[in-house]
Amino acid sequence: MLGGYRFGNAAAYAGAGYSAAASAYFAAMSSQPDATRKGLINTLIEGLTTDGVWSKLDLFYLLASADVQSARLNAKTPAANTITENATCTFTPDRGYTADGVLGYLDTGLARNAGGNYAQNSASLFSWINSSTGTTEAVGTFYCNNAVALLPDTATGLQGRVNQTSTATFGNPANRLGSRCISRTASTTTNAQVAGVASGSTSAIVSSALNASNFLLLGEIGTSNSLDRLACAAVGGGLSGTEMTALHNRVSTYLTAIGAN
Repeated sequence: MLGGYRFGNAAAYAGAGYSAAASAYFAAMSSQPDATRKGLINTLIEGLTTDGVWSKLDLFYLLASADVQSARLNAKTPAANTITENATCTFTPDRGYTADGVLGYLDTGLARNAGGNYAQNSASLFSWINSSTGTTEAVGTFYCNNAVALLPDTATGLQGRVNQTSTATFGNPANRLGSRCISRTASTTTNAQVAGVASGSTSAIVSSALNASNFLLLGEIGTSNSLDRLACAAVGGGLSGTEMTALHNRVSTYLTAIGAN
């Protein structure tokens, strides 16, 4: 028993005033957060639900968690797509995951063609970096079979691929830190935001068909591996500009509250 509730019982958490989605997330955790942290997580999830973002997500990782087990959980669907570490990855409590820049990466276990909200012409990638020693333009936070990438570059500009075989370049952020989001909303339309602010769009690159390759974080298999520390990451269907901003704002509030921003 924990705080009067049987461990692992989502209904008990819901009875305590948390949303069903937050309750399922808590029930999947081996070690329970304190009441303050639960309140912050519940507020985050309820906010994203109100914003119309939560229903569009397939993956949502709060890598800046209290312990490794909860950091690996997919908060959107805790019973599926728990992260697997590959090679050397370092977890820092309440801050996030860093790979080794050589072979390390995190595998979500979700294939692009799994049939969720993520689709060929409706797709989005979101990441939040809170520490970086990387400067190489080719190093990013998302990869998937050369058709998906989110590259928080500074010299060339934010770059990415969302179901496409060539790289799109957007605005030029001052550094690699903070949120990046790229969203495809049509066969030829992608938009990007940096820190919740529009960073450009492209209508010149046609989408390509989905395949069975998994979404990877912080690197590919043996190439383009990152040294950034990733605090949060999400994958889902296409998001509007308003929804991308809402995602940034909600995550920012949470990370700031736990000291991870």
